Amino acid sequence: MDLVADARPSPFIRGRQHQLKFQLILSEAAALFNWQGSRATTLADVAGSLNLTKTCLYYYVNNKQDLVYQCYVASGSMWLGHAQQVGVADVRACEAGVEDAAAHATSHVANHTQRALAVGDRVD
Repeated sequence: MDLVADARPSPFIRGRQHQLKFQLILSEAAALFNWQGSRATTLADVAGSLNLTKTCLYYYVNNKQDLVYQCYVASGSMWLGHAQQVGVADVRACEAGVEDAAAHATSHVANHTQRALAVGDRVD
């Protein structure tokens, strides 16, 4: 029996830790966005609910708009995965929906950032 081949991936691998923390951040942020709305939720709210600093969040996302976008992408990927598991007949249509949602979110973030910069607001 080869112990190396049978071993599970170590939870102490840096890439795995980063991925798990990022998923935790997305999950908590999505819950707060759904509860309070994305406009009312701040990065400080997300960080506080996870006992992290706001600076720590900036290691994972560029700003609040990026966090909202990443939540949309994760949600779309999750629903696409569910559709594939249950054998949705037209998976390509689901993929197109996810791509459309990502494009819409990207456009929204770009427009919001452009408007905020035009009036001198902070973008985060």
